[in-house]
Amino acid sequence: MNAGFLNWLNMPPVWLLGAMAVAWFLRTAPGWPWIGGAVMLAGAALLGWAAVAFRAARTTIIPREHPSALVAAGPYRFSRNPIYIADCVILAGWCVAIGAPWGLLLVPLLGVILDWLFIRPEEKVLDAELGEPYRRYRAQVRRWL
Repeated sequence: MNAGFLNWLNMPPVWLLGAMAVAWFLRTAPGWPWIGGAVMLAGAALLGWAAVAFRAARTTIIPREHPSALVAAGPYRFSRNPIYIADCVILAGWCVAIGAPWGLLLVPLLGVILDWLFIRPEEKVLDAELGEPYRRYRAQVRRWL
């Protein structure tokens, strides 16, 4: 298999979809689709808001690509990682919607995976490429919430 293809498999949406698939097999209760759907919609809205901030800053949203600007507007005023928060919120909503209370244990696990595989490496790149402006931003805005 091509290494580039494997890099694309190791992306946050793939991890989210994998966790959602595992949660599907952990269904043990009646789901609450309206509540879970509302939570998933909130996560999708946060993700969309963050994507708009990336677009406005004219920089890449793709992990492992090199940033051309610091994104500090929109939801990035409150968290350095709103897209990863959105992923966790979407997973939580999915678990509620399908009736997988044990699947909620996957939410913090997904957070740890995203932190190790994406957030920490991204922070190193941002520090190296954007320097002092990123360091000031990092000192003012929390990693998660």
